[in-house]
Amino acid sequence: MTFNLNNYSFITIISVKKNIFCVGLFFILINCSTVSIPFKTAAVFSNHMVLQQLSDVPIWGNGTPGACVKISTSWGESKSTIIDQDGKWTTTLKTPVYGGPYEMEIKSVSDQIKFKDILIGEVWLTSGQSNMEWPMRARILNQEQEIKNSNYPNIRMFSVPKNLNGTNINSASWKTATPFNVLEFSAVGYFFAKAVYEKLGVPVGILNSSWGGTRIESWTSIEKLSKLTASSAKAKEIISKGGILQIIQNKARTKKSFVEGDPNFYSILYNTMIKPILPYKVKGFLWYQGESNVKNYDQYQNLFTGMISDWREKWKEELPFYFVQIAPFLYSDIQNGCGTCLSYELRDAQRKSLDLKKTGMVVTSDIAEENDIHPANKQDVGKRLARLAFANDYGMSEVLSSGPFYAEKKVFESYIDLYFDFKGSGLMAKGKLRDFEIAASDREFYPANASIIRGKVRVSSKEVINPKFVRYGWKNYFEASLFNIEGLPASSFQTP
Repeated sequence: MTFNLNNYSFITIISVKKNIFCVGLFFILINCSTVSIPFKTAAVFSNHMVLQQLSDVPIWGNGTPGACVKISTSWGESKSTIIDQDGKWTTTLKTPVYGGPYEMEIKSVSDQIKFKDILIGEVWLTSGQSNMEWPMRARILNQEQEIKNSNYPNIRMFSVPKNLNGTNINSASWKTATPFNVLEFSAVGYFFAKAVYEKLGVPVGILNSSWGGTRIESWTSIEKLSKLTASSAKAKEIISKGGILQIIQNKARTKKSFVEGDPNFYSILYNTMIKPILPYKVKGFLWYQGESNVKNYDQYQNLFTGMISDWREKWKEELPFYFVQIAPFLYSDIQNGCGTCLSYELRDAQRKSLDLKKTGMVVTSDIAEENDIHPANKQDVGKRLARLAFANDYGMSEVLSSGPFYAEKKVFESYIDLYFDFKGSGLMAKGKLRDFEIAASDREFYPANASIIRGKVRVSSKEVINPKFVRYGWKNYFEASLFNIEGLPASSFQTP
């Protein structure tokens, strides 16, 4: 049989060559292994998923070594790859501008997987502890109405199940936002998605991987924690507890290395709840955690920035990382070991973490609740996270992304002037400015008078001569009094 090449397009010729390559390599590799592995994609892929628009999106899975994998999509993109000797395959697909619904077909030998109702849009990963995990069915403001109005076909949600074996994710799938489906989903994640969808008009997908009561150490990889021990005596101190340093030095990665049933064991949630969704293409990260680290606040900044760098390294991209400063709360539960917790020190560690590039912080000091560590106002948390994305990632320079952050001070004989970034249209007080304190070089702080004068805050006290330092909101619980005119609260702080 002969072929007239004039009747074939260039694309067809390339396709034929790819098929010949797949078949040839299949026979070469299949002779090296008799292992038969069920053909599947990673669990994070399912019907109703959202893929990041205008990107090279990784697609990966498992199968019999040597077999050819062919992927085709209804938006016109196709790829072929070979399953390696470890039974793993991966490739990337180019995605178009937002839209859908689309379909994807993945074939290998006699196996076929088909995904339907795929949307192309914006994808974000939400993670942290209970305030991020907090579902719509739990106590939130205006709950009945919010759930009733949650029909958004273009908002999609994927929840990584809480588990320590890394296998429960196999039963998870993407779901469309409906009054039933949102009940168990992160309220902060949903309200962020809603704000982005209503502002941009594009499909939004939220991957949520969170677990209440967990410490940041469990969300960071063993490899990163190992590096932190080499560079930080403080990190080495905490990681060395319980023999973990030996585990790190041995680079233990097996399930046998983990304490059964303990979600706070070092790196376990990274391994079981982050790694399974790596490297799903996301626009950025949203984080709400810290309450469980108030006892080791002095180590948090190093651990937190280390985790941010860790995730960026694993995703191989310096993705934006936006986080929520923990809300003021009494932290007076002595029975649970928090009688002396200094949450304001942890809030300041979070504030200082903003020195890391492409980060942003939401302040919640105006929506906190004195006796509940889980404030019901999750709407404003989601909206404020969306503000950061609008201003920094979606080209909306007119959106003020944050409340005021302390920038610098000018010291005078009897008072100190404080200057702020992100003051927007100007600074304002709600009621009288409260919770400012001032100290001389001895760092003995006294309640201070504070007032807004020509765009700055002037702080003084008759008790302090030659003042040197100021702090604001320096207690476990306080109610915000300093805002910008746009209504966003200032972060608590202590001047250097």
